[in-house]
Formats: sequence, structure tokens, C-alpha cells
Amino acid sequence: MCGYLKGVVDSNEKLIKLFTRALYIISFIAIIAVGAVIFGAIGKDGMHSVRQIIPDIVYAIPTDNHEVDTWQNGRKV
Repeated sequence: MCGYLKGVVDSNEKLIKLFTRALYIISFIAIIAVGAVIFGAIGKDGMHSVRQIIPDIVYAIPTDNHEVDTWQNGRKV
């Protein structure tokens, strides 16, 4: 009976190691996939293209307050 239990424990330890290794591999693949989605959404220019489009959107908003028009690229004009 002792040999049987030792075999079961050894088998469980191997399965736990295999599960841990599989979990690490799946986590790595998930991180790479999320990175690819983020890179695909932002593009090769990075946040530079996002920073360029935001002021254009703000200037396109009609407003009675001309305070928005006096600021360009983070500086008061």
C-alpha cells in the first residue's frame, strides 16, 4: 500500500508541475496578445498620434468660451 501511495503522490507532483508550467505559458501568451492589441490600437507612432488628434477634437467643439482657443499645444497663445 505504501508503494501505491508513493506512486500517487509522485504522479500528483508531476501533474502540479505540468499545470504550473502550462499556467506560465498561457500567462505569457496572454500578455503578448494584450500587447499586440494595444500596439494595434495605438499604431507604430505610439501615443504621438493620439496626442496630435486630441487638440483637433477640442478645437472642433463649438463653444461660447474663447478660453479654449487661447491654448495651443499646452501653452497659452
